[in-house]
Amino acid sequence: PGRMPGTIRFSRDKHIEGGDLQRMLVYINDKAALEEFSEFDFATNVTRKYGVSRRKHRTAMGVKVIKPDGREIEIDTDEYIEVREGKKNKESRRKLAVPGLEVGDIIDYYIYVSHDIHNAHLDPMMFILREDYPVMDYTVSLLLDGKLSSTYRLLNGAPDFVGYRDGMGNFHLDMKLSDIPARPRLFYSDMLQSPAV
Repeated sequence: PGRMPGTIRFSRDKHIEGGDLQRMLVYINDKAALEEFSEFDFATNVTRKYGVSRRKHRTAMGVKVIKPDGREIEIDTDEYIEVREGKKNKESRRKLAVPGLEVGDIIDYYIYVSHDIHNAHLDPMMFILREDYPVMDYTVSLLLDGKLSSTYRLLNGAPDFVGYRDGMGNFHLDMKLSDIPARPRLFYSDMLQSPAV
């Protein structure tokens, strides 16, 4: 009946809604990390048409800076700069320069993408369990409607999910990893070498 983040809902016109939430906590330990995480640029509304299919993706982002003394500075959405692009300026982007970010700070940010797909099948989702930087803790949490037929494959030594079925028939699946090394930069294929689901 309603929209909830991370849920998928079907209706008579082959309409699929879903959402992905990624949250990262990054320690800024040198100038290269400071340079990379001091600015963000992302598309907010993207619409693609493929014949009778239509896909809409909406992205939202939130950023918080945690100082070494424990102070938390939440970046106000007024700091974002809106930019219009594409045909007839229908696609919009947001840009953000994180003010006051310094080496030694921790940046806590999330990216939420909602998907609205008409007349199409849901593409497979891929979770690559390795990043460009070492990761201390990595969690994948899924909430699947019990009426859906869902399958998954564990690739390249990925650990299995631990899960349960709630009173409403939905499946809750969790996977927790820690101390994941960084992805090698040369001669490396995620599909062939990284643990993935």
